[in-house]
Amino acid sequence: MKITSKRAGHTQKPKKPTTPTGIAQNGPLAPAERPQTSKGSGEAVGERLGGALGDGDPLSGVSDGPPDGAMGGELPIREVLAFPAALLADLPRGFALHCRAVAPGTPECDFVVVTSKARYAAARSQGVPTFTGGEWRALAAATQNDRARWRELAAWLLAKRGAGSWKLTSARAFDGMPVTNAEPTTWTVGEVLHRLHAELLAVECA
Repeated sequence: MKITSKRAGHTQKPKKPTTPTGIAQNGPLAPAERPQTSKGSGEAVGERLGGALGDGDPLSGVSDGPPDGAMGGELPIREVLAFPAALLADLPRGFALHCRAVAPGTPECDFVVVTSKARYAAARSQGVPTFTGGEWRALAAATQNDRARWRELAAWLLAKRGAGSWKLTSARAFDGMPVTNAEPTTWTVGEVLHRLHAELLAVECA
């Protein structure tokens, strides 16, 4: 369809409607629903959290950092949701991701992902299920490889509530599947949380 202006012979094509981007609240992400991650936004968050990357074992990802309360501010949630999940655990600057599991038909449960020893100790002392950066790496990889959904997350949160020393290793996250057969984690933080029916409430960085 063409729209004809008052000037004779002049036509213009109607503008296509735009759809706002975002994370859906329920159901698995279809490829078309996955938020588009721009390279610029990921790099911006990486620079603000420290930037350097590296490998580590599933129990790594907790480093020295300022005591709880000595915060350097909050990052916009949208930026963090668009950041590559696989890179989050290796950033050298301490941070805390405050999340909430919101699977339908189950009680909501808050949990935290941290890369600072001080923040880890603070969250543990309050009885909040807490994942280290290394545990997040295992969680993200298992989620993308379809080894973890909201039921698995609920079980892991229950295990952490029951025994604070319980750790989510890659072997536990993949539940018997050889980790060497897993595809590389390419999803964003938002995609991982969406698949697990979890929300990101706030992000604190040192």
